Amino acid sequence: MLPTTTGGEAKEWAFAVSYDLGIAKPYFIYQNGQAKAIAANATVPGTNKTTSYLLGATFPMGALTPYVEVGNSKNRENVANTASRAKASGYQIGALYSLSKRTTAYAALGNSKTTDTSVGNVGGFRKTNDFNLGIRHDF
Repeated sequence: MLPTTTGGEAKEWAFAVSYDLGIAKPYFIYQNGQAKAIAANATVPGTNKTTSYLLGATFPMGALTPYVEVGNSKNRENVANTASRAKASGYQIGALYSLSKRTTAYAALGNSKTTDTSVGNVGGFRKTNDFNLGIRHDF
């Protein structure tokens, strides 16, 4: 986001919808945010605009709940007359397994691609593969 600031404003909103089809629960999330502030070392207002969405579905099967998600995000930033743009996209496939009422085991495999065109950012493309495995307990 923006560097250290003196004053400013931020606005953010999101929209989410899901529906239970019985064998699947598709969902969609859209988010939009804007920030405007004066950087501590600049006299020109800096701005940051972010737009992102996530589309996915879960497939409940008793204690096991497989899911799939795909998402995209765009960020435009202008601080002290220096513009940058970043884009990210990715997907994740995983499953949750309910061990008890409050404890869940999970495993997920995903891929993400990020492009950053910041000034001085050489080779601003990054691709990552992720694997997550764990147990979550809700208190």
